[in-house]
Amino acid sequence: VEFNELTKCNDLSLEPGTITVIEAPEFHCHEEQLADMFMDNPTPGHPKIGVKIIHLVRNPFTMAVSNYHYHSQDPTPEPFVHQVNPCSLISRAGIGSVADRVTPILSDNIMGSQMNQDLQSYLPIMTQDDFRNIVDDCNMLYQTKPGLTNATYYEHLRALDPKEGVRMATTDKISHLALMANDVLMFDRVKQVVHERNAKHPRRHQEFDLMTMSMDAWIDQPNESMHKFLDFTFQDHMPIIRKNNLSARYTETYLREGKGSNHVTSGKYADSAELIDHLRGHWAFGGPLTRIEALVDGRLMAHGR
Repeated sequence: VEFNELTKCNDLSLEPGTITVIEAPEFHCHEEQLADMFMDNPTPGHPKIGVKIIHLVRNPFTMAVSNYHYHSQDPTPEPFVHQVNPCSLISRAGIGSVADRVTPILSDNIMGSQMNQDLQSYLPIMTQDDFRNIVDDCNMLYQTKPGLTNATYYEHLRALDPKEGVRMATTDKISHLALMANDVLMFDRVKQVVHERNAKHPRRHQEFDLMTMSMDAWIDQPNESMHKFLDFTFQDHMPIIRKNNLSARYTETYLREGKGSNHVTSGKYADSAELIDHLRGHWAFGGPLTRIEALVDGRLMAHGR
């Protein structure tokens, strides 16, 4: 699904009876326009009953640490880490681009985050200054240390202290984390638009059925997560025994193939908790990631997922 520079949203054309999968979607257009994209039938003259949306989110700290472990593997699964400057990625895909698109909504929403035991801070989820602080921290690490002045991003991930390495890798990933928060808020706005339209035009009622699910739960509880997915998607149209069988088959396949894959890092590294604590307390990453965490946790709690 292509990003439209004019609308500032991914181009959506959701035909009834179809499934669309979008990785890291960008929704920066007005919520009325985005609601039209979700709710309109591309075939003229055929009203659409509604849509079902499953929004997969992940705790930003576990996502950041998993991203570091994944890309620092030997050999790395992703060749791009041999070619890019992780600090300039955020400049090309962050400040002036993604950051400019997400900060209007992220800086307009205030989240409370327990920054320490004595101070409760209520701050915008993420601002341009947060992006700049993250870039500054990365620039202090990249090609500045003895023996690494001409090193690649990957060579840094392998050579740096893990606490420094996870910060560099999270700089590379921060646009995805910001987009996740942006999409949570945009889905809220679209849901409100559809609700208001239904109140004005009850005979043209449409369903905007949204479920937010945690990727961490899919990793730790594959059977339960698949069952929730099937319940939401098919409701009573699929027999319970079919749902049980599909959930069991998915779990068996995941445990056999997924756990052994280099794409799954959860539970394989002893330093994960220490690195999460480091990011949580860091001057550049701690604030914005904690506020994104509070936003995501709030939506998961609201949806019981």
